This record gives sequence, structure tokens and C-alpha cells, in this order.
Amino acid sequence: MRELRHFSRSAITKGILLALASSTHPLFAQDNIEEVIVTAQKREQAVLDVPQAISVVSSEEIENMGAGSLADIQSTIPSLVIFESPYGNNDTITLRNIGSDVGTDGLPTVGRYVDEANVNNDQAGSGISFPLLDLERVEILKGPQGTLYGESAIGGAVKYLTRNPSLLGEYDLQMETNSNSVDSGGNGYRLSAAGNVISTEHFGLRLAAMKETTPGWVDSEFFGKESNEQQRESYRLKALWAPTDNFSADLMHQHYEAEQGAYAYSDLNFFNDGFAPAELYEEWDLTNITINWDITPNISLVSATSKQERVNNTPGDQSGFLPFFEIFGPGTTVLAPEFGNEFSVANPVEKVGTKWDSTIDNISHETRLNGQVGDRLFWTAGYYWKDTSFAVDCSSVTYPDNSAGVVGLLTIFDRTTEANAVFGEVAYQFNDQWEVTAGLRRYEDTRSIDSLGSRFGAPEIFYDADVENSTTIGRLVLKYTLDRNTTLYASASEGFRSGGTNSSDTERDTNGRIPNTFGPEELITYEFGVKGRTLGGDLRYEFATYLSDYEDIQVTEPIVGLSGVVNGGQAEIKGFETALSYDITQDFFVNLSYSYNDAQFTENDTGHVKGDPFNGVPLYSTLGVSADYKFNLWGSSRGHLRIDWFEQDEQESNTTTPGFAITSQVHEGPKQLNARIGWLPNDNMSVYLYAENLTNEEQQLRKPFGGTLNYLLQQPRSIGVTARFRL
Repeated sequence: MRELRHFSRSAITKGILLALASSTHPLFAQDNIEEVIVTAQKREQAVLDVPQAISVVSSEEIENMGAGSLADIQSTIPSLVIFESPYGNNDTITLRNIGSDVGTDGLPTVGRYVDEANVNNDQAGSGISFPLLDLERVEILKGPQGTLYGESAIGGAVKYLTRNPSLLGEYDLQMETNSNSVDSGGNGYRLSAAGNVISTEHFGLRLAAMKETTPGWVDSEFFGKESNEQQRESYRLKALWAPTDNFSADLMHQHYEAEQGAYAYSDLNFFNDGFAPAELYEEWDLTNITINWDITPNISLVSATSKQERVNNTPGDQSGFLPFFEIFGPGTTVLAPEFGNEFSVANPVEKVGTKWDSTIDNISHETRLNGQVGDRLFWTAGYYWKDTSFAVDCSSVTYPDNSAGVVGLLTIFDRTTEANAVFGEVAYQFNDQWEVTAGLRRYEDTRSIDSLGSRFGAPEIFYDADVENSTTIGRLVLKYTLDRNTTLYASASEGFRSGGTNSSDTERDTNGRIPNTFGPEELITYEFGVKGRTLGGDLRYEFATYLSDYEDIQVTEPIVGLSGVVNGGQAEIKGFETALSYDITQDFFVNLSYSYNDAQFTENDTGHVKGDPFNGVPLYSTLGVSADYKFNLWGSSRGHLRIDWFEQDEQESNTTTPGFAITSQVHEGPKQLNARIGWLPNDNMSVYLYAENLTNEEQQLRKPFGGTLNYLLQQPRSIGVTARFRL
């Protein structure tokens, strides 16, 4: 546990003054500047006109970085932290240190969208692992997005915008091949292709596909060498039909599957002696239909319906529970002599694994109208509903003999959610400089569970529970356009995360101490920001400072052997973030992203005392620096050099779960230098040599803690070659 640390307001003050100083004195006229268009407020706007903190990563930048996942681009986005799951799926996204620490019983805190489809699941930190395949851009919206994006966007939202088919008679084919290897590990490859296969005046069809093997670097007692090697494949089709100038409909379907031998936890020599009873597997299908209709010149309608089906098998090692097996089954484990027991089975339990098989079915729909009255009033109104089923079959598997009659943990549950919401937002421009935006969302849901469970030989118990959530949240923004290149804003935005049900009968297990249901949590963020461009548009900047009050936080309450979720205390988050991009020349630019987030509990609650940080997020800062340089070689060929550096502060975890020797732990943050050098003989071909973690940093991203007995070490240096072709 750490002492309460004071937030440096002087740092924020200096940042604001510097930002304003650079914004009020443009050195050159700024005509012919290409605008970056986003849909953060569910209507198309230039990013400079949107009064909130937004980061946009274009398809060109994704290609320049050689990025294949959201984690690969986090170095360019302040306050974005990705914890890449050692299980190869369910990567956790946090924004501004707002994460989740309640396992499978709570909802995510960051919204995830593919085009118009909400792809979050009813499981904390969980959403589909979406590959950066043939995208138009990625938008990252920071701060509460509750009015427009709903209950799982309390920390922000991530939007993946896929590339549309062309209706201009354009046919293209983009191909990429990649080969790579990890130090003291295995080899991998990646093949991908995308292009328009039909392109007419009124109909277009675009296909994209990839197949990949990511190399392993952890050897396993049960799965052999390089056991965390992963095989992934995905394909997408997107059809666009536009029979008239004011009506269009698009259909997007994407399939994804991944398989991995063992998780990436290991000792300090990259050896995993943990027991997992099966390989990891994930498969999902996502279908989305979107209709766009310009009803009048000033009113448009968007209707989006999406369906997601997902299967996820995630085995894991829970040998940290071995003492409980011995307590509840004397003589059944290798710990019997330590407890003064005699062996009661022929093959005492040495290790405990879990089989976690889940299926998710999610269907959602949103209809909204966007309109304009005159030149100064803009409005959005919509309706949203969602129906989700999340079914889990989880059980213990013991080693070396699973038939010895030792009973561990059994949980089978089916959790459902029925939700609906109405929302609206109005923006009014008083004049060319001042604008006010106000938004509201009314949300209701019912979350239910049917569960069958047993612990350590106790009789199987069936229980069911449900909880109803309803809330109205708002957003108020004042925007001031200093000039056409500078925007300032101040806002107050509310966010929420619905309450839910514990996956087992916690009320029975704790004699009423932990209820079977828990309530919603709420957050309000006060923010001031400035964004703009200067030096003829060559220098682009964004700065935001904010204060968030967080109430009724969903936290983990200990139960013997497991845990339940309750509403704990309050917390406060103070922070600032900045992003700078400077085109030194037409061919040379540098990026800087920095964030400082001081998130700590302001009162004592379960597992935390006043001044404790949030679990599993950087204690304070993240830093990313990039440099990108293209240069002439011989003839028409060019060279390309790209360097990215990224680092995060250490992270702290605290728990009061009984029976665990390690209840507080400080984990190291990642530090990584990536470098790429490329040859571009023409506009349609490129070949790159690259290295990730070039300096071979050996950060301990997770140390032994709670029921986890091993480390999660940063991936060693990898080196590869990529070739791209366009036809």
C-alpha cells in the first residue's frame, strides 16, 4: 500500500499556459490544410471542431508502425493502456486509469465499437480481440461517453472504422507478407490481403483476410517448447448498396478464430510449470447492417443492427488454491504433511487447473436522427436496445489424477441482459466563437443470472438473482473557437456502469455479508482542453486536464477461496494529457504523447485504504515518442525509417482475499523501443526490416500475486521482415 501523494497543479498550469501560448500566435497562414474527419459525436465533424479529447490513428499511421493490434498503437495515444492477456484473448483496455477489477461479474469500463456495432461483452475488461485489418482509422474517445455511447463507456470508447467498398469503378488489391522470430523463442508469419472485388456506381463489395502465427517464447511443462504460440485467422466482407444519392445500406460480416497452447505466465527463465487442462481457443462472428438515409437536406437517419456470437475456452492454472483443497479434503494434496494430515488418495493433487468455457450471444440495435436547424443548431436523438446472453461452464481439473474423487470448484451460469435507452444531444452556436452542447441519456436494464455451483465438495447449490438498473446522465460542454486553428472547451460529463449479479450465491456463502447483487457506479468528469494547429498546420497539439469523482465503485470482497463484488468506497482521479505532432519537413515528423493520472481511493473500503491506487493501472504516467523519416535513395526509390519508444509507470495490486500470502504487489510497467527501416522502390511496393523491443527489456509486467504463482514477462526482442504490394 502506498502513501497518499499530492497532485501537481503547477504542472497542469504550465501545460495550459504553453498550449495557449502556442495557439494564439500562428506563424503562417493555414490554408489548404487537410481536415481529419471523425464521428465521435455520431455525426461527421473535423476533429478540431469536436470539444473533447480524441486521438485518431489513420490507416497510414497503422501501416507506418506495422501495427496489428490496438496494443501496437498505444504509444501514440495518451492515457490509453492495454493489458495484453497472457491467455491470448480478452485484452483489457483502460482510459485515464479507469479500469475494472471485478472479474467476470462486472461490465467493461471502455466502450468498443466496430463501425456502428457495440462489441463489448457482459464481462469486465472483455471484448473481442479485433485485428487492425483493412481499417480506415481508429478513434479513441477519452473521458465518459455515457450520453451517446451508454453504460460501458465510463472511461471512454474505442471505435474501429473499417474501410468501405468503392463505388467509383476502382479495383485494387493490397497484400502483405511477414516473417518474424523472437529471441530464444519461435518463428511466426502473417499473410493478409484486401481489395475491392465489385465496384459499380450503386454497389460495391470489399474483402479482407489474414492468417497469422505469432511466435511463442515460453516453454511449458505440459505443452512443450514455445507453448504460447498463437494461430489466428480472420476474414471480413463488406457490401455497400447506394441506389440513390440520399440512401445507402451496408452489410459487414467478420469471422475470427484463434488458438494457443498455453498462457504466457512463466518463471524468470520463461518456463511455465503451471497446469492448464486444455488449449486456449476463441472464435467469433460479427454481423452488422447499417442504413443511412438523408430524409431531407437537414435531417438524416441512421439505423444499425448488429449480432455477435462468440465462443471462448480459457483454461488456466489455479494452484494457488491448493491449500483450500487440503483444508476441505484432508490428505488429498501434496500439502497433507504440512497440515498434519495423512494421504487419503493414491495420487495426491499437485496442481489445480480450471476449464472455462463460455458462449456469448449479443444482438443490439440503434436508430438515431441527426438534424440541423439553420446554420447554428445541430441535434441528435436516438433509441438503443440490447439483448445479451453470457453462459459459462467452469470447473476444476486436478493433476496428476483428475479421477481421484477430489472435488474443487464448479460454476455453471447463464447471465442475461435486456437493456434499452433513449438519448439526445443539442449543440447551439451563439456566434462564430461560442458554442454550447447539452446531452442526456435515459438508460434501463435488467441483468439476471441462473447459476449452479459447488465449492470443495459442498453440495451443488442452484441460485438465481436479478437486478434492475435505471439512470439518467448528462453532458454539458462550452466551446470557444479562438480562431480557425484553435479550439478551447470546458465540460462536465457523467458516466455510469450498471450493477449486476455475482456468479455464485454469495449471500448464502457469507451469511448475508455479501449480497447476491451489487449496484451501479457513477462518475463525473470536469475537463478543460485546448487543441489546435500552428506553424502553417505543421504543428498539431492537444492538451486536456480533468478531475473525476468516482462513487460506489464496484470492488472485490473476499470469500474463502473465491470472491464476490460489492459497491465499495469513493475515489478521485486527477490528471492531464497532451499529444503533439510536428512535421519538421514534408518527409520527417515526430510525435509525443504523455499522460499523468493520479487515481486513488479517498476512503477505506474492502481491500483498499485511503490513498491506495487503482489495481492494475499505471501509478502515474505513460509516455510515447515517435519519429518517422522518409528519404530519397536511387532513382525513384525511397527509404523509410520509423522509431517508437513507449513506457508506463509501475502498477500496484492490493487484495485482502484470505489464504493468499501475497496481498500487495508492485508490477513493472512495459518499456519498449521499436524500429523499422524500409525500402520503397515505387508507390506500390515496400520491404521493411523491423525489430520490436529492440533493447530487449525484461520487465516483470505481472509478479506473483493472489492465486497466481508465476510471472508475466515482457516479450523478448523480435525481428522480422515485411513486404507489401499494391495492384
